[in-house]
Amino acid sequence: MVPIPTIFLSKKPREKEVDSKSQVIEGISRLICSAKQQQTMLRVSIDGVEWSDIKFFQLAAQWPTHVKHFPVGLFSGSKTT
Repeated sequence: MVPIPTIFLSKKPREKEVDSKSQVIEGISRLICSAKQQQTMLRVSIDGVEWSDIKFFQLAAQWPTHVKHFPVGLFSGSKTT
């Protein structure tokens, strides 16, 4: 069995990390996103459509040889009631 590399992308800015940064990672065929705590629900926006109360989601390229760039943005903010 081949180990699957795991990359953690944090929503919390670290000290001295005020500006947004760009990171390029090659060789990804599938991306799985979930919250650290199982009871935390996510809000996901895909092509302008917002989905609420999501536990996890995964993305996979249908034609991986044709996908050159796949931008992913992580946002955090307080939930208003």
